Amino acid sequence: MTSRNGSSGGSCWGLAALARRLHSPDLVASFQAACGVEFLHSNGPSNDGTDSGVSSTPPQQEVDASAPGADEISLSSSDRDSEDSGFAAVPNNHQDVASAAAEKLRAESESRLIDSTMQNHVQFRIRSRLLYSLFVFGAALGNEEFYLTFFPYWFWNVDGYAGRRVLIVWAASMYVGQALKEIMQIPRPASPPVAKQEKRYELEYGFPSTHATIGVAIPFALFFLTQERYLYSWSLGLAVCICWSMLVCLSRIYLGMHSFLDVIAGALLGVIFLVVLYPYLDRLDRLVLTNPNTGWALPSLLILLCLAYPSMQRWNTARGILPPSLPVCAEYTSVPG
Repeated sequence: MTSRNGSSGGSCWGLAALARRLHSPDLVASFQAACGVEFLHSNGPSNDGTDSGVSSTPPQQEVDASAPGADEISLSSSDRDSEDSGFAAVPNNHQDVASAAAEKLRAESESRLIDSTMQNHVQFRIRSRLLYSLFVFGAALGNEEFYLTFFPYWFWNVDGYAGRRVLIVWAASMYVGQALKEIMQIPRPASPPVAKQEKRYELEYGFPSTHATIGVAIPFALFFLTQERYLYSWSLGLAVCICWSMLVCLSRIYLGMHSFLDVIAGALLGVIFLVVLYPYLDRLDRLVLTNPNTGWALPSLLILLCLAYPSMQRWNTARGILPPSLPVCAEYTSVPG
């Protein structure tokens, strides 16, 4: 009995150690380096909260301005702040007031919304344009721009039957995946050592990766729903799905936005949704199309889901607007004229 408990405890410790290893930012940085990301220096705290020990004032000529992303890398913190302030050209006599308002808003926003794990403290240089372009494209397969073009095109030009069912899988996966992020509250990989190359999702938590969830759910749902409706090679379709999923998942690690654990959990979540929802897709689609109560029941369900969404301790890009605690309008209206 003792040995049985001991082996159970040992396996739990082994799984915990594996999870910690897969969640390590050092593993992400190693993958980035293997894919041609050259780390120049860091100017922030290390993972244990101490100074990184790396020079924070490297010669400016070390940065390759022609490399993709180098424009952002070579900016100083003050340059980035001025870009993000959101103020357009202001008449000369109002410049000081506008600058002060922008600086105050920026400082308040950062202190309330951003913790140290969400910021990029690493300067880097891209050595492989091919891999950079490939992984940026892979990440785009999970962004809003892709959804806004892919789904309308599929509905209008390809197959509404499959499109509606894939949309059900996508909506359920995105809602649950984003809600899990707010419940788990596990941050993205720390910088240093990771070079974060994507700013749009910095304020969101990292576990699980919804990019990975969608990167598995969408292509495989399309594959299963169309393999009997269209004539194409089964092996070719499966190969496209695998390449699609791998490209999306690896892009999140390359861009420094997720750990290996985040991506694996997100991919498993996509598999779970496919297994659970696929047998009911026909029934759900028929219910939405034929039930006379759909016109009021479906919008009511969506509103209830929005109200049931986990409350967030800080604003992030999962919300479309800033919270009321950030008086953006007040700051703008304080500028004379």
